[in-house]
Amino acid sequence: MDRINELQQLSLYTERIRELKPGQLAKYNLYGKGNTLRYMLDIRDSEDKSHLSKNSCSAFIVPPGMETILSSEETIAHIHQQVASSRLIVVKTVVGQDIKNVEQVKEELNPVLPNLIPRGCEAKQVPYLTDGSFGERHYLFRDDEIFIEEVLVEGEHYRRLVLKNAPSFIQS
Repeated sequence: MDRINELQQLSLYTERIRELKPGQLAKYNLYGKGNTLRYMLDIRDSEDKSHLSKNSCSAFIVPPGMETILSSEETIAHIHQQVASSRLIVVKTVVGQDIKNVEQVKEELNPVLPNLIPRGCEAKQVPYLTDGSFGERHYLFRDDEIFIEEVLVEGEHYRRLVLKNAPSFIQS
């Protein structure tokens, strides 16, 4: 029943954003088993009319451990400009989720992302992009309030303390 409810909500939501609109921003959260937040999607339509006329769509997966670096509006706008697609779906993994690699993220998103493709887009599947440094995340400690995680990014280990109720505030 949870899956049916999720699909109904997605259908209602996506109908509102099926049309490309210059500078349109939308957010959508995806939940996993036990109704826990798993992914946060930022859906951005280009402001550039030449990009909008392509009627294209792509997804950028923010690697675990890079959420704070790649989360500013300026950085995302820069990535969107480089990708040059009409719509960019920025996928952020949620701290506390066991996500092994980019293939797992793609597999979990494949049933959902086609619903976010703009009307008239010829692509039926969204191409995925990432910065190539999809690090591994290991939890050293986890409870209902905090996470202590170790993230491996490009051969470097980073240890972070993350508050569950404020995941954007990270102590490294």
